[in-house]
Amino acid sequence: MSVAAPAPRTAPRRTARPPAARQRPRTVERRRRGVVNGAVLWVVLLAALFGGIVALNVAALRGTIDANRLEAQAAEVRTQNSALAAEVAEKSGFWRIAFLADRLGMVPAVPTRGSYIPFRPGSVKHTPSAARSRHPARERPGRP
Repeated sequence: MSVAAPAPRTAPRRTARPPAARQRPRTVERRRRGVVNGAVLWVVLLAALFGGIVALNVAALRGTIDANRLEAQAAEVRTQNSALAAEVAEKSGFWRIAFLADRLGMVPAVPTRGSYIPFRPGSVKHTPSAARSRHPARERPGRP
């Protein structure tokens, strides 16, 4: 059996183009990325921001520590002041001062008396017994 094959089509043949005119398949040119691309830039930026936040927190913490230390010192000074005020109040009581003045030989001033004691260098001795002997008016009944 013979099979008849269809006759080839006679289409006009293309002429071969010269090699220079032939198109090369297009290759997508990739952009060369620099050393610092977008991701690295974001990482550096976020690291700088977080570092700044940490630095601010450390500064605030130091300020708080300093404030607490100063408050403790102020409380200590207030305690010392109140202790000193109590000591001054204790030592400045009327009866205590009167007792110490009596031991030193001092007498209360009499408003009607117009005289005074003239003090000359060496005329006053600082012993209570000498002061008592100079002021006979000071002796009161019932006291030795």
